[in-house]
Amino acid sequence: MTAGLRHGWVAVCLGLVFLLVAWRSGPRPTAATGFDVERALFELRAVLGDEIPRPMGSAASEAVRARLARRLEGLGLAPSVQRQTVCDGGTCGTVHNLFAEVSGPPGAPLVLLVAHSDSVSAGPGLADDGHGMAIVLEAVRLASEADAPRNALGVLITDGEEVGLLGARAFVSDHPEMARVAAVVNVEARGTGGPSYLFETSQPNGWLTRTAMASMAEPNASSLFFEVYRRLPNDTDLTVFKEAGVHAVNFAFLDGVHRYHTPLDDWSHLDRSSVQDQGDAAVAAWLALGSADFAAATDTNDVYADVLGVVVLRWPEAWARPLALAVLLWVCGLGAVGLSRSEGGWRPAAVGLLVVPLWGVAVVGACVGLQEGLRLAGATWTGWPWPLRLGLWGMCLGSLLATASLWARVEGWARFMSVWGWMGVLGVAVALEAPGASYLWVAPVAWACGMATLGLLTTGDDVGSWPWALGGSLLALVFWLQLALRLEAAVGLSALTVALPLVLALTTLVPTLAPLTPRIGLAGMGGALGVASATLLAPAATAERPATLSVTHVQQGDDAVWLAASSRPPEGFAPASDVAGPRSPLWAGAWARAADPRDELDVIVDVESSARTTLRLRSARGARGLGWMLPSPHTRLWVAGRPVEHRGVLYHAGGADVLEVQLEASEAVGGLWAFDVLDLEAADVPQGLDAVPVHRGHRSIRLRHVSLAPH
Repeated sequence: MTAGLRHGWVAVCLGLVFLLVAWRSGPRPTAATGFDVERALFELRAVLGDEIPRPMGSAASEAVRARLARRLEGLGLAPSVQRQTVCDGGTCGTVHNLFAEVSGPPGAPLVLLVAHSDSVSAGPGLADDGHGMAIVLEAVRLASEADAPRNALGVLITDGEEVGLLGARAFVSDHPEMARVAAVVNVEARGTGGPSYLFETSQPNGWLTRTAMASMAEPNASSLFFEVYRRLPNDTDLTVFKEAGVHAVNFAFLDGVHRYHTPLDDWSHLDRSSVQDQGDAAVAAWLALGSADFAAATDTNDVYADVLGVVVLRWPEAWARPLALAVLLWVCGLGAVGLSRSEGGWRPAAVGLLVVPLWGVAVVGACVGLQEGLRLAGATWTGWPWPLRLGLWGMCLGSLLATASLWARVEGWARFMSVWGWMGVLGVAVALEAPGASYLWVAPVAWACGMATLGLLTTGDDVGSWPWALGGSLLALVFWLQLALRLEAAVGLSALTVALPLVLALTTLVPTLAPLTPRIGLAGMGGALGVASATLLAPAATAERPATLSVTHVQQGDDAVWLAASSRPPEGFAPASDVAGPRSPLWAGAWARAADPRDELDVIVDVESSARTTLRLRSARGARGLGWMLPSPHTRLWVAGRPVEHRGVLYHAGGADVLEVQLEASEAVGGLWAFDVLDLEAADVPQGLDAVPVHRGHRSIRLRHVSLAPH
């Protein structure tokens, strides 16, 4: 076969695989459970009412909770409200959790479907986690129509998730039904669309994921998520249930992360197909666990991954290292047989084993250099990411084509060993450190070895084996191209998130390369540079992809300052370390500028001395947030009669008009500051800033010094 025809087949296969992966990387709604997204969102509109933020303790949060309770009652349930003040790591709140038992034998093990009702102050939270409440309401309807489960089914709507998982902590520590909870299915979002991922589980997860995924029509899950997420500091309500030792699975969609915790998490950006996909998956898992035999649960983890939702690869985690080693030995055995028949012997393969990682490092380094160079030149891709995205993809593909003529001089089996030998080594290394991620290497290498074995048995020579080499690349292309898309959705566009998986994917095409002029690849790289450079001309932000900026007005006496947390330095602000003024007791950003003082400080402190000094703090301006800056992180402190660990700051994020704390009264306490935190509207902050608030939004903090004499 001519080199041109071979290149044509490679190009067609690569294009088809990319189109297939792109298609299957979107939401996969099936309605297999009967979940009706339109009915669910209709219910959500009735529950949410006006599209406004509903942070814990706000009037909007109270109204939503009341409407949600009435709707659960309308579905035949008897919801109860758990009201409790709870603290964690110096953050406190008075939460109002809604719990209802749906069906199942009285006293049986309880399987909870969990979502949270509160949002951040910056946005209405339609995805995070309004859609979760919609899924809960639709799940209740479906459960009422299903056969009686083996276990009891329940729903829990927590409060205070956004300020420290406070509602989940209150339920786990003090709710009387917690003793019955055997499993939890949590629904979350870190964006406004995309496919629903089963991204987090408790451990051991073998029996749990097999049970949950067996009921899902097109599962989207992998143990890679499990490995990554348990190493990250990110938390959801599921974290608390995992710590309590119950079986737990977490579902979320991630696309549109630039809208996460902003005003753009609204009705117009919530993807209906994503809610359908998440509802299908979460409800299926909830009902499956409701009928599961928990006595049959095993104490092992699994390595697992879906292949485009069609089939699930799975094996016990204990097999990860032996499998990785066996696959590496398979590669070496095939290479020994193939190279023994070639004229060049092992030398070209040995050189290739050195060149492949060097090439990969060089390409990744070039992509990082491109991005850093554009950044230093003033480019930003917040508002228009396509030039940088295409530039990075073009750099990776162009570099492969530019070196094709070099690889074509190496015999086929030497190329095979150069690529798959390294992949096998990486598989063993990953299996030793993160076995849940090892499938990314072990499964593609085993597939490639199978194809190469068939080629060896059917043709016996290097020339006739190239179609088998191309076929051997397919699984790796699927896994690594899919990972490139997932990583960008999960953590944002960057050179590393694009180049690392893409280089691994394209490297697997080396065994099929034939003579190709380097000019094609160099032209592609030049075009990629040109396209990426268009970010210099692109708008820094757009209405659909705005920059983010949250500002905080901090006032202490007549001294005031604006502090800003932003995705880029805001106009008129300097590094906070260069601007004199009061500091925020809560994290508020790295940029600052002087501000005019506003009204007089109006926090009200009542002091009552006994065995302990009791402090009662109220805000005359109706602020939800109340707190204390303490003289030392070792100051002993009690809230609601319970000792509280803190790091020098106690912050009550909402849910009560008065913050009452107790301190040791044995000696004078100096350096004690009271403060309140009030949400600000956009009209109350500096104007002319082209950005939207994010996370906690705009705030005003007032501080007042309090002196306590010894008792």
